[in-house]
Order: sequence, then C-alpha cells, then structure tokens
Amino acid sequence: MNAWSAAVATAAVGLLVASSLVPAWRTQPPLAGEADLTLWGSLEELPAQGTLVVDAPTQAYGGGEVAALRAFLERGGRLVVVEATPAAASLVHALGLGIEATTALVFDPDVDAEGRFRLHATGSLGAGDPSLTRAQVVLGGVPALVTSPFAWRDDDRDGLPGLEEARGSWAVAAVQDVGRDGGGVLVVGARGLLRDGPAAAPLLAWLQERGPLVADAGHVARDDPLGSTGLLAGERPATVALGLLAAGLVAAAVAWRVRLRRVGSKRRRGAVDRQTLEILAELEP
Repeated sequence: MNAWSAAVATAAVGLLVASSLVPAWRTQPPLAGEADLTLWGSLEELPAQGTLVVDAPTQAYGGGEVAALRAFLERGGRLVVVEATPAAASLVHALGLGIEATTALVFDPDVDAEGRFRLHATGSLGAGDPSLTRAQVVLGGVPALVTSPFAWRDDDRDGLPGLEEARGSWAVAAVQDVGRDGGGVLVVGARGLLRDGPAAAPLLAWLQERGPLVADAGHVARDDPLGSTGLLAGERPATVALGLLAAGLVAAAVAWRVRLRRVGSKRRRGAVDRQTLEILAELEP
C-alpha cells in the first residue's frame, strides 16, 4: 500500500462520512416505480408534507415515530399501508385514528375457476369491482372495497374457515380522514389492487394526490449486516459517522507510518551502498 493508495482510501472514507451527514431521505425510484423519496431512517425524519407508503415493514416503530407520523397526518400528510405486517398493523393501531390494519386473510368459498373471489366497491374513492385470490381484512374507516356477506375472517391464516372465526362482509381497502387539511390513512389489503384492475387507478390517484411520495425503507430488514446500504443512501446515525471518522484517521495514520518506513529503508539502503563502493575502491590495484 503506497501513499497514493492510502490517500485514495482516506478520501473514500471521507466521502462515506460526508454521506452520513446529508438528510435521511433522498430521491429514489418509487414504490412499484412511483415513489419520489426513500426514507432510510426513522419516521421522525419525515419531510414536512407528502404521502408515506408503508409496505411490509419488519421492524417495529417507536413511540417517537408514532407521534411524528400523527403530526405529519394532522398537517395534511397521508399514510398508505400495503399488505400490513404485524409491525405495520401495530403502527396504525398506535395512531388511534379509527382505522385498523390486520394480518387476517379473507376466506371466501365463492370463487371462480382461477380461485378468485369478487370484491364490491362501495362508491368511496371511485373504485371498481376487482377479483382477487388473496387479501387482508381492514377494520374501521370508510370501506372502499368489501367482500360478499359470506366470507370468513381467517385470523390464523390457515386458508380454512374456523368455528371461532367471524363470518360476514369484510373491507379489504378503507380510508380514514385525519385533521382538516386533507390528511388521511389508506389501508390496502392486497398489493394487486394497486397494480391492475378497476380499483388500481382510483387508489393510485389518492396515493399520488399529495406529493412527494415517500417509501419507508428504514423498517424493512435488509441483508446488510454492516448497514452500508442505508449509509450510502444517506442514512445518518451518529455512531456510524463517528466510526467512519475513526476509520479514516486510522487509515491516515497507517499511510503515514508506511511512508516513514519506506523513507528510512531507502536511507539504510543508501548507506550500505556507499560502504560497499568504498571497499571495492580499496580492493582495486
């Protein structure tokens, strides 16, 4: 490792440190190709306005994040939850806004040849009547899409109706207004509803009405034990920044030590060479 290589390594470390100091949300390609920003850090880093998309998070949300999200919604922000995980369901429940995301599945015995059951639009959000093979139950709020009256709420997700499981008509998409500035929560129980079919356009219109569209990536587990993905994307935990700064100082110290050793080695080689030349000169006739 020469001095030039050490300098390049130190510069790279410096860039990493600098990246940890920029805001925790940065421009990224969107959810399903539509998101404007990706939030790699806490929900406390939310921008002043926009629509937050929570899609299959695996890590729980803290009390400070719940409070920050509630304030975001009350000033006109929006929240969209897609196919709720336990972490997402817990977040929506903690908001206490009258709408609940659940992990319970719909079991409807009335399916077509492809195993799809029919949904019915309520007129809310202008959605049509799509068909699905799988969807989660949404409680509370204003239903936008509901099942037939003969569906079970499959709480244990085993694909079978249970004697203890309730039967009725269940919402698989619902919306809840928040505050007076247009804030709201939309819970979508099936990702397919946003991809195609008669419900996709009106649901996406609501989702994209309040920009920017912010995807929550900070609560999705990544195969990244060192956390470098979030760092390179703009995450800024102070401990990581300090660690990288320390690494940069160590790299600089190592480079300087290597340089001193090389200079000393050259000097020692020069002294031996002169002595050899003097001995050879004395041996000449």
